Amino acid sequence: MLRGSMPEAPCTTDTVASLVLRQISTPLAYWPTGLQSPGEELVNWYDVRLDAAREGAGFLGIAQVVALADRGVTIFDPLSTLVSRHAQIGAGCVLYPTIIIECDEASACVLGTGNTLLPGTRIVATAGGRIRIGADSVIGEGGAQVKANRPDARIEIGDRTRLVGGAGIMGITTIGTGCQVIGAIMAQSVRLEGGQDWTHPDPDQRGAVLKGHGLARGLHLGSGEVVNGAGDFSQAPVERQAAYHPRAARGEQEHPAACPG
Repeated sequence: MLRGSMPEAPCTTDTVASLVLRQISTPLAYWPTGLQSPGEELVNWYDVRLDAAREGAGFLGIAQVVALADRGVTIFDPLSTLVSRHAQIGAGCVLYPTIIIECDEASACVLGTGNTLLPGTRIVATAGGRIRIGADSVIGEGGAQVKANRPDARIEIGDRTRLVGGAGIMGITTIGTGCQVIGAIMAQSVRLEGGQDWTHPDPDQRGAVLKGHGLARGLHLGSGEVVNGAGDFSQAPVERQAAYHPRAARGEQEHPAACPG
């Protein structure tokens, strides 16, 4: 049971530490029964309570998340970062706040080196699903979901991809190297052929792109192709990426903001 008021205490280093922690979470505005003073004892109590909930759901405890830094993983906020104890995270990955990597013991979730997971990213491998992500991809600018939550689900994502703007990846899906899914698109059982990444000067040599919003189911796009959909992607035309980047197609330098898609 939690008391409704804080005891008075001198302003020590421990007091300052507890006050900082109070800014992180509302429950710390109350003292647990039995604690007589602020400081490290309260911090330990708080960590134990949080770790019990995390570990019960299959996630690493707070100290274990922090320890990922020893393997070269950058963590900005361990309190808001949930990482499954069954997931494999490569060196050089950067995990921003509010990301979730969920994987049960019957499934597989492997992230290669140098990937950046931005706020709002959720990666789920459960019920026997398999997710493998290569190296140096950017996932979650504006949110993204990668979900393999059934026994036959297999998601393969190559190197230097971009999954941004609310993209959702599901089913039996292959996102090749350099490919992009841009926008609130549910990409279900699609195959995007790889190529160069979005910074390459020739857009028709870049990996395939889905952009827009809606449902893309069962599509197969080749390198340099793009579908710009609104609703049902099967009704949208397949185009060459050069149609969206005419300056690059003529060998002229594009403005960097024009490169994606």
